[in-house]
Amino acid sequence: MVGGGLTVPTGPTHSALTTSWKIQGGIGRNFNKTFGVIAQFDYDNFGIQTATLNNLLAIYNSLGATDQNGNPLTQLGGNSHDWSFTLNPIVNYYTSDTKGAYVIGGAGFYHKTANFTVPTIGTACDFFGCFQFAANSTIDKYTSNAFGLNGGLGFTYKVSRFASTRFFVEGRYVYTFNSQRPFSLGDANGNGFNVFPQNSAKTSYIPITFGLRF
Repeated sequence: MVGGGLTVPTGPTHSALTTSWKIQGGIGRNFNKTFGVIAQFDYDNFGIQTATLNNLLAIYNSLGATDQNGNPLTQLGGNSHDWSFTLNPIVNYYTSDTKGAYVIGGAGFYHKTANFTVPTIGTACDFFGCFQFAANSTIDKYTSNAFGLNGGLGFTYKVSRFASTRFFVEGRYVYTFNSQRPFSLGDANGNGFNVFPQNSAKTSYIPITFGLRF
């Protein structure tokens, strides 16, 4: 199976993250017409709320952060993503020659990352000379690992009566049990620095996926 779609953060997660895109791939086995199991990989991307970026920009500037020219930061970008490996039982409760409906749920490992960047100007050279280009440079990054659960509903449509390929659309609810680390400016050496504790907070979102099963 392969698919893609969008991710919609919910609950407290929505206060820090915004809707973005996802991709999915997996392999599975149907033990009969009703029950199967799918092992899958998901990459769920998110944006960062503008209010969160503005708050972090003020914190970095208060700590003396500067751009590549030594000036205070004027712009901050960022993104977050959650990639996971999960095992998911699936129950096909309705099946016809062309249409189907199912419930699916599972559990697995979730790795969450947040990356914050500032715009920079880089230089590259080739056989024709050197040129400058705009790029983003990472100034802060956070990671968190957790166990998570998911569950939802899906629908299928058989592309052809003469092939097994089915188009599917599904929505799930995902909840990961991250252990939140407290906000901290760290010690004199920067140890324990954590100005984005939301990355290690418990996470919830709704991925909506469109794809094909073969």
